[in-house]
Amino acid sequence: MAFGPLLPIIGAGLLIVGAMLFWAAVQNWLADFIDRLKALIGPVAMFLQTALVILDRVIVNGQRVMIATVRVFYRESAESEVMTREEVKTLRREDLPVEVREKLERGETLQYEMAVGNGSANGKANEKAKDDPTTYRLVVRRTEQE
Repeated sequence: MAFGPLLPIIGAGLLIVGAMLFWAAVQNWLADFIDRLKALIGPVAMFLQTALVILDRVIVNGQRVMIATVRVFYRESAESEVMTREEVKTLRREDLPVEVREKLERGETLQYEMAVGNGSANGKANEKAKDDPTTYRLVVRRTEQE
């Protein structure tokens, strides 16, 4: 069989990729397992917990390197085309805040923009959105009903 010698290498690669993809769950499981065995293994538990922290730093930095590499190779061209999607939703006048109703009565068009990619104070929650150039625009207009 031609693929016989490659099976252990493929299996190890899949194991490494799986561990990197689901590292948070694997780490939580290992930390809980070490904590449960603390009475049984005694002073070795502290060594294992320290090793788990070091392994966590290695895996997390490896994930960051992988993400940076993928971004370099699969980055969109600078001249990507703008995509616009418009949704129209009719609201009852009573559902709008008072200040919005007053502006609409004066005939003003309200426009709000929210850019998703400028980051936030909590870095990990918005890590994915940092490089996202998406801008959401909300336009509120008064329509005449007959």
